[in-house]
Amino acid sequence: MQIFRKMIDPSKEVNQLSEELKQKALLAGKKVGKNDLSKNDSATSIPFVNEILHECEEKLNRICSPLLKDLETEQTGFNQLIEEYKNNDVIVNIHQTKKELKTEEKEEKEKIKKTFLEKRAEKKAKKQALKQKQKDHQIELDGSPFYNVRIKKILAFLFITILLCGELFGNAQAASYFTRESQFASFVFAFCIGLVFYFLGWGAAKSWDSNKPMKDKLIGIGVYVGITIGLAYVMAILRSKVVEENSDLPAMSFVNMMIINIGFFVAIVLVKRFVRPSEKVLKTNREHKRIKGNIANNEKAINDVDKELDNLDKKEEKELDKLSKRYQIRIEELDVKLDKKYRDLKKHQVEYNKTLSRGIQLHKQLNALASECVAIYIDQINTFRKDGGHIAMPTIKIMNPLEQYTPPIHNHNIQSLFNTNLN
Repeated sequence: MQIFRKMIDPSKEVNQLSEELKQKALLAGKKVGKNDLSKNDSATSIPFVNEILHECEEKLNRICSPLLKDLETEQTGFNQLIEEYKNNDVIVNIHQTKKELKTEEKEEKEKIKKTFLEKRAEKKAKKQALKQKQKDHQIELDGSPFYNVRIKKILAFLFITILLCGELFGNAQAASYFTRESQFASFVFAFCIGLVFYFLGWGAAKSWDSNKPMKDKLIGIGVYVGITIGLAYVMAILRSKVVEENSDLPAMSFVNMMIINIGFFVAIVLVKRFVRPSEKVLKTNREHKRIKGNIANNEKAINDVDKELDNLDKKEEKELDKLSKRYQIRIEELDVKLDKKYRDLKKHQVEYNKTLSRGIQLHKQLNALASECVAIYIDQINTFRKDGGHIAMPTIKIMNPLEQYTPPIHNHNIQSLFNTNLN
């Protein structure tokens, strides 16, 4: 096509022929009219008219010769692609593959949605169970009283500490009977004895508060009292011996030493019974705290489930998006194939139609030129003839070498092939 354009300029060729023919028609018509040579002739039988038609047809054939080759090439390429696409179901197969991919994508998405729906339902059921459990705990908490026993605990601790310190100093001298010169050892020994009295008093008070029958309570208390008296007796003896050996120590009677130790025991029992909160109160408070702890743990568990549900939504969206992108890439590859095949076919159509349009335009120009020249020729004859005769203007139509390539290739010939409906 580019070579053709460089070698031949159709406009220039037509213009040159136009000038030549018009001049020839003007002179020939004037000559014939003056000589009265065509009185009885019709325009179609006049040789010069046929000469005009022949020259225009010759010029058209010469100019259109390269166009005919281009038209044949593009038409052949177009028809071959159409035949290939139809016979091998190329376009149909691509559309079918696209449809299968979209169906497969839809099924995969449904599976993902179903999986996450089940997970979400499981989490929601868990959350509902936790909420019900939370309500139960709240009901339990409402029925569980809480007592403020902090002051009593502090007082009990202070009383016990003071009593234990008094017992420590009271028995330190008695303990020196074994430890002799080591004052530190005496205090350690005395502290241990004080702890024994403390636990004896604590045990007696606990026995009294127990749910055992009265007989068992009295037996238990009697055992603790007996051990306390025995231990106090031993410590009083030790104190007496230490005083006998060391006249510098302050005097303390055997009975007073007994009273001190037994008094410590009684004081521990009283503190445990009347100052320190009862075991029942402490147990009630512990239960109250336990329920509150359960409520807090449940609340945290509910929040965790809410976060898991939120994460499930985000994860589902992410997986669906990832799946869509994966299938979109495959579908786009098929679209690229379709587009290439469409453009290959469209290229032949466009070139074919452009070439045909140029040929048709040339035919129209040369046919108009032939009509114009014949009109000039006949007009000159009719003007210069003396017999008063008149030759009518005939309908001029030169042969069209492109007639077999008309009409042009329409878009619907391509669209009907690519718009495959597989639904």
